[in-house]
Amino acid sequence: TTGPDTPVWFDVDPTGVEAGGALPFRLLFRGAPLAGASVTLAGAGGAAVTSVRTDESGRASVTVPAAGPW
Repeated sequence: TTGPDTPVWFDVDPTGVEAGGALPFRLLFRGAPLAGASVTLAGAGGAAVTSVRTDESGRASVTVPAAGPW
């Protein structure tokens, strides 16, 4: 989960990403890039869909598999 110490900064508007599109983001911890963090995209019911790890600059990207809330 994220909180005030671990904000997620999206590189694109997440509401505009269509199914099959990339959702790139940057994860910070207390203002610094969070390298090597595991990030899981979960469906509305909480089931994990895909997981990625952030790179040395705290960046990663997930592919949105379908329309709807995540």
